[in-house]
Amino acid sequence: MDYHSNYLTQRDTAVNSCVAKYNIAYIAYYDLSRNTAATEHISRVIEELSSRGNNVRIFRPECSVKSIAAGIDEFILPAENAAAFDKLVSRAIDKIQQKIDIIYVRDFMCLSQVVNWAKRKNIPIIIEHNGLYHAEVPLIHNWKSKILFLYEKVSTLRKRIGLADINIVVTPAIGEFYALKYGIPREKFIHIPNGVDIERFKPARDKTALREKLGLLPTDALWMGYAGSMYPWHMLDNFIEGFELFSQERDDVRLFIGGDGDERAKIEQLVVNSPAASKIMVKSPLKITESAEYIAAFDLGIALMNPR
Repeated sequence: MDYHSNYLTQRDTAVNSCVAKYNIAYIAYYDLSRNTAATEHISRVIEELSSRGNNVRIFRPECSVKSIAAGIDEFILPAENAAAFDKLVSRAIDKIQQKIDIIYVRDFMCLSQVVNWAKRKNIPIIIEHNGLYHAEVPLIHNWKSKILFLYEKVSTLRKRIGLADINIVVTPAIGEFYALKYGIPREKFIHIPNGVDIERFKPARDKTALREKLGLLPTDALWMGYAGSMYPWHMLDNFIEGFELFSQERDDVRLFIGGDGDERAKIEQLVVNSPAASKIMVKSPLKITESAEYIAAFDLGIALMNPR
């Protein structure tokens, strides 16, 4: 059997494992106690796989959440970092008596042992990519994290992408970039939107009433906003700087920033020190259930994708 035919067979096996009744090990190195879009996305994927009749087990680091979804077996591992989690997951899966038909991983730094274990056992593996390391690395401020990211970029990332039977990407551009960068067949990348329900984010019919409810005052201002995570690659410092320049030209503009993440303290301090502080509103944390209302109240929603 040639490579292409063999690959298609593996791909069909991986995909069919998600739509038939199979034993799926879902691996997520993420703090599920956080009320973020990532937590909601992980929950929805697991619920969807389970609703199709699959037996889903989730492997996750120890956190305050007791259960991610009803009827789902959970393996909570006391890992201090991603490398430790990767090792513990491999050991935990190896001890399971029941056969595992597919490994589904939400990509994380230091992911290697789980992938290698799956390949040794000839188990199809799907890796879901929710970002692009090559865009995020230059924006990391902590030098230790940056070194680890750079090591990932030139070493383990390429290997695991190549070993995966399927790489799920949340935007086609990520798959196209990796295919070109690493010479990996494009057929190994499948674009699946990451679960955002656009219907939840339509502009409100009565923005005045909604803004009064949310405290977005004055209600007749031009409200610009961001609702999402607060990490270096979201470039919220650039966002604030740009707004400061804009607010010098127009007195009727206001800015809302809502979310949570590693950059929260930095962003809050930038706002306090900003000459436009009186025109900026920060809400952190921002619950997923609240974000749709705030977005519906904006005149303009902004997300930066490139530092240039």
